[in-house]
Amino acid sequence: MVLSLDLRQFLAEDTVFITPTGSRLYGLENAESDYDFTVLSAGDRISTVNHSNSIDIRRVDFLTFARGLRDRPGGVFLEALYSQKKILGPQAVAYLPYLHSFVPKATGLQANMLKMAIAAVRKEPYKRVRFAVVLASRWNQWRWSGLNRYNPSLTAEEREPIEVLAARLFPLEPDERERILRDELFDLDEPNARALYRFESP
Repeated sequence: MVLSLDLRQFLAEDTVFITPTGSRLYGLENAESDYDFTVLSAGDRISTVNHSNSIDIRRVDFLTFARGLRDRPGGVFLEALYSQKKILGPQAVAYLPYLHSFVPKATGLQANMLKMAIAAVRKEPYKRVRFAVVLASRWNQWRWSGLNRYNPSLTAEEREPIEVLAARLFPLEPDERERILRDELFDLDEPNARALYRFESP
């Protein structure tokens, strides 16, 4: 699949940034992966998704984005905020300093990421199980980075253990997947987290 979309067309006067999300943000895409983008707007309240030729573009207004960060930390909005693959728009200078000051509460972030990981690991498509492992990795990185952040994009060294762990979980029954996720993958002490996921501080 070849991306034929010029993202600059979405950099309107009210644009804060546009970023890929999902597998293409993580660096886990393949030739058949869709393209998912989030556009943050400083304009009026909007939240739309446009589907066209395997390209999904979600436009989100600033208020919805900020409330999502506060109420559902750990989801796609936090990934978009932490993305290092952003294309900045005209409103970036005005809005990003505020967004970068946001630090989710650890208990809320942990609870939400674990809830999302459990829901994903109990699904059948392999990519959902792999997403659960990505969430476990990113929670551990957030906890131990010392920066209260994580980088959604995996390095080449990080991708290998993610694939190995997902391949280990996928053939198992959902209950066993969840047990391993909780007991062995999610909330680890620092040495074990770094050794298992091979993450670096952002």
